[in-house]
Amino acid sequence: MTALTDTFRSASIWAAFAAGSNSSRLVEIPMPMDGDLETELTNVDGQAVLAVRGEIDMTTAHQLEQLCRQLSGTTEQIVLDFAGVTFLDSSGINALLRAMQCADASSITILNPSDQIVRTLRITGVDDLFLGSNGVGSEPGRQAS
Repeated sequence: MTALTDTFRSASIWAAFAAGSNSSRLVEIPMPMDGDLETELTNVDGQAVLAVRGEIDMTTAHQLEQLCRQLSGTTEQIVLDFAGVTFLDSSGINALLRAMQCADASSITILNPSDQIVRTLRITGVDDLFLGSNGVGSEPGRQAS
């Protein structure tokens, strides 16, 4: 896996995305300033990955939805790294579903979810939408075992 590149954290995130083999485009994603949700947008092997840390609940779900909606205009697949997500409730699931509806052709894939997050997604019946066919998220470009 290629090292994470083009990551800048401040009031905004600027990330370069590969838009073909020889070009890239720059996208500004405003960073939410309220709540406990932290995000970092990176480029891994030409794929935009939004790393999410903290709790996704009724106070932070709108932040995740907004970021997913903004990313949907820049990529066909929205990849969320949930390695740092410690809690996900129905508000967060609703935000993911609304963002997926808004994204049209874009899909949302969750990587590295904790067992608790996988269980929550399975209980609510949306695990197939976000975790892929094998039910377990993994790093981009690698098959989950």
